[in-house]
Amino acid sequence: MKRAAAVLVLVALGIAPGCSRRALGRGEARLSGSGDVEAASADKGWHEVSAGTTLHRGERVRVRSGTVRLQLSDNRSIELRRGSTMEMDRVPRLVAGDALAVTSGTPLRLSVAGTDTRLDDGAARVQRGLSVVIASYLGDVQLDSAGRRLTVPALRQAVVTAAGLIPDRPSPLAYDALDSWDQRYLGDAMDLGAELVARSRGFTAQLGPGEGRTAGFYRQLLPPLEREPDFTQRLVDGSHSPGELLVGAAITVEGRKGPFAERWAQVFQFRDDGAAWGLVALAQQVNRSPLLAGVDSAIGRARTPFEVAAPAPAPPAPPAPAPAPAPAAAPQASGTAQPATRRPTAGSPSGTPGASAPSGGSPLPSPTPSQPSVTDPVQPGVLDNTLMGLLDAINGVVAPKR
Repeated sequence: MKRAAAVLVLVALGIAPGCSRRALGRGEARLSGSGDVEAASADKGWHEVSAGTTLHRGERVRVRSGTVRLQLSDNRSIELRRGSTMEMDRVPRLVAGDALAVTSGTPLRLSVAGTDTRLDDGAARVQRGLSVVIASYLGDVQLDSAGRRLTVPALRQAVVTAAGLIPDRPSPLAYDALDSWDQRYLGDAMDLGAELVARSRGFTAQLGPGEGRTAGFYRQLLPPLEREPDFTQRLVDGSHSPGELLVGAAITVEGRKGPFAERWAQVFQFRDDGAAWGLVALAQQVNRSPLLAGVDSAIGRARTPFEVAAPAPAPPAPPAPAPAPAPAAAPQASGTAQPATRRPTAGSPSGTPGASAPSGGSPLPSPTPSQPSVTDPVQPGVLDNTLMGLLDAINGVVAPKR
């Protein structure tokens, strides 16, 4: 208890155990932050150290839990997290794990597995595992690995599989949404990228086959493109979906780094290399709100022309004509009434019923191929027989049997 109280008093006075007020020399660092941290030197094994401890050249520090910061001279720092081990020297060496190098105007050098890194101004993540990954959040990182050199710009990374085996050019920074350092520097870009991907896919899905493939189409959606003479059909690359073209065009319009054609090439080159849309927008220094507003407005302009109108309801069918009343039954010779039969004639147009017999008579026979129709020339014998049959039916006369 007495020792703890003494430590609290020293901290309150700004004097931490193991710390001196003199300026830090090259290869030295002052420990800050929270976590379970151990240090070791050539003449002393691993032992627990706390915030405020000054580490000297040749000493190692490892983090068992939490996150700590090694504060170097000239406003430079190296952050370590669980599983990381650093050896202090004129050029600090990352032995294992991850390190976050941060500097403001003063070069910060870091060595890892035979590769030297130099960051003049900005922030970079260095990871040592099966391979070495150097990723830049801010500023350029200069790599030198067994005499081979490479510059890693902001929002890019390089993977070194062994000393001297470095890529020809850096690739887009691969981030992890759960990584605290990635969240610190790229949190807004991660969220923006997710929103842009959702809009891009939705826009592509609302278009029909072959739509969204002309420069004129995008000029209508993004009015600023009308003022860009360099925006021609050759820029509308068929390898990109309409949604990708819309988002890329919106970022290019909002960007201000260089001429339009140069910005367009940078946007789609970075995207084609595998960069998330949020990183592409960040690389062009595009602000979130105007970019999303521009994309949403463009989608709104496209939605109306491509909406499919609902089919108009079919007009109601006209009512069917009421059936004509059946003719009265003709009296029979036996005195029993039989219902008259009404059927359409084969020659009547549109299936209209055939003409019925006069009241009280039998229906007229329908014409058949063997019987002349009413339009055929009248045959004298047929006419006489027909008239006599009608008169007999009307008068109810039945010839007596002989």
